[in-house]
Amino acid sequence: MPIKDILKLVSTIDNKKTPEDIEKMLKRSIWSESRSTYIEIGEMHLEHYLRSVFKKLKLEPSTDELIEKLKGMKFFIVRWDGDDTSPTSNKVDDPIKFFNESYWGDDVIKDLADLTVGEKYNVDEMMQDIEILRYE
Repeated sequence: MPIKDILKLVSTIDNKKTPEDIEKMLKRSIWSESRSTYIEIGEMHLEHYLRSVFKKLKLEPSTDELIEKLKGMKFFIVRWDGDDTSPTSNKVDDPIKFFNESYWGDDVIKDLADLTVGEKYNVDEMMQDIEILRYE
């Protein structure tokens, strides 16, 4: 359903007129990659308009999207928690499950996606040292 029709429904339900600035926006045209032409915003379906705007915003990917990029990769993680404790390790064969169950931060996830097999990555944490190795 085109955006202009959605706004007509909202206007009817709310028993309010669509604001003039919104009416003007609906008449503005934006480039449609799929049609290779300009199209009025009001003629666009909402999901197409949202995709178009999202692309232009160039938002950072979500944590879930970043973790999805790790699919098929394997990691070996060693963690040292201070001087008095023995290190712990994790063999990670399912990074999507592992990194969804514990928070590592988007910067770490981005960097892990760029690791090549055999390359190590050190995580900067205040009270612990963490080394991650990507393997096959």
